Amino acid sequence: MSSNDVDVDVQGDVGVLLNNPTIQNLNIHVQDSGTQAEEQEVKRLVSALLKFCDTEGCRSQIEQVAETVYGGKVFLKLKVNELRALIDVARIVVTCRDQALNAFVESQAIPQELARICPQCGIDTWKATKLCRQCNYDLAEHDDLEHADIVEKRKFKVLIGCCGLAAILAMSAKILPSGYSMTAYIMAGMAMLFGLAAAK
Repeated sequence: MSSNDVDVDVQGDVGVLLNNPTIQNLNIHVQDSGTQAEEQEVKRLVSALLKFCDTEGCRSQIEQVAETVYGGKVFLKLKVNELRALIDVARIVVTCRDQALNAFVESQAIPQELARICPQCGIDTWKATKLCRQCNYDLAEHDDLEHADIVEKRKFKVLIGCCGLAAILAMSAKILPSGYSMTAYIMAGMAMLFGLAAAK
């Protein structure tokens, strides 16, 4: 380097021009701090985008948008403005999805006169369907078992009632006049037979 050569360090992206006739060669060293700042911003935006997508479950959709619009789905290779645009798209996707889901749920609301509560999950479902629309519990089988249990309890009550009536008639036959005692025994026997028949 000759005595007329001068080294100048320039901070940032802007160069400096020196109009000095004594300087024959001007060597400018520019520190690329702008590129480092952009890389850090890209990493920050990628981290924020991935966190949002993973939380909301929309990562595959945003990767598809990035590949369609920007030609690739590797977020670290995108620019700052492209990443910011993808974050906005992700928020729009989640908002539209939630609105559509709420509208669908409201449209699927069951009228009160046609609804029943599922005994397994406790959520309203249709009365006339075999399976619960939420947990697929077999409502028809549940109703059959419940009905069978009710019938068995009813039969048991009838049997107990008939046995009690037969016992009362048999005891009263002992204190009734002889002409009525036979009738009381016959009625007691019929009550027992009716109770046994109802219990089958």
